[in-house]
Amino acid sequence: MMSKKRFDVSKIKIELEEASEKLNHIIEEVRHLNRMIPRDHELREFVNLIIDKCPSLRTEDLDNVNFHDYAIGREDATVSRATLVTVHTKTISAHTNMHRCQV
Repeated sequence: MMSKKRFDVSKIKIELEEASEKLNHIIEEVRHLNRMIPRDHELREFVNLIIDKCPSLRTEDLDNVNFHDYAIGREDATVSRATLVTVHTKTISAHTNMHRCQV
């Protein structure tokens, strides 16, 4: 009985570490999108929605990005609504996994 409990705890710990790693990767994707899309871009509202879904401690530095260095059309040609939908879905999934493992 005790060995089964240890196994369960170990399994949950591994799942939590994997969920945390996946969430960190998604946070990096969000940071990259945040740098690519200027504040006055038409897709900016969708990026802000994704940022709102991220943990506040990990997104504090996103508000301090200097957008004057990024011109419209320079890198954002590869970003589409479909890309943002994919990142948004990954963000929700990662948060769900993280919360499931923490409980």
